[in-house]
Amino acid sequence: MQLVEEGLEKVPSDIEEFLPNAKMLPRDNPPLLSEIIWKRYESILKTEGMETAYRWTSFLFSGWTPDEFESKSLKVWNQKCKDKKIYPYKPMISLLEFLKLNHWTIYVITASPTIAIQSVIPIFGLEKNCVLGMNLKVEENTLSSIILDPYTYGNGKVEAYKNNSKNRLDLAFGDTRNDLPLLRFAQRGILIDRGNQELRDECKGLGNYIQPVFK
Repeated sequence: MQLVEEGLEKVPSDIEEFLPNAKMLPRDNPPLLSEIIWKRYESILKTEGMETAYRWTSFLFSGWTPDEFESKSLKVWNQKCKDKKIYPYKPMISLLEFLKLNHWTIYVITASPTIAIQSVIPIFGLEKNCVLGMNLKVEENTLSSIILDPYTYGNGKVEAYKNNSKNRLDLAFGDTRNDLPLLRFAQRGILIDRGNQELRDECKGLGNYIQPVFK
């Protein structure tokens, strides 16, 4: 969202594949640019589903070198935390500390770009290699819009875990339908309940715990 609000500082060479008539985009008018991009995203979401819509966003993160994108991500995180627009839940921080104290191996499995999450993960005392996320193909030291499989959405989250660990997955947390395969795969799944009754009922049927969203 921040990249869009800034007018897409890096414009990928294949942007026309994602946004028709991209050359006419009002990059000097961020509110209008945001409206155009969100309308396109919502149209894909409605007609082709959430995974396709998530994959479509990959072009927003392309055009940067990996180091540039990591630095940008950390800068945005720090500023949004300062502005209190985003903040980590204290109970989750406490849980991480408990798991680390008891020598658990922790993974963050996300549909977001791996590099973006890796930029902030040291803040929580975790290693960058614990992040399994959207990996974009790097061409000439520049992130492209091509997503390398497995893409960490739905069943792809389970695939990514299996590719990185031979151990049983003891505990998993999730808060959307995107996380359901991971919650089903784990020995114990915990849904962070954001009010989706259908998802809540489905998770209860799987024997998952239901955790009200933190305040």
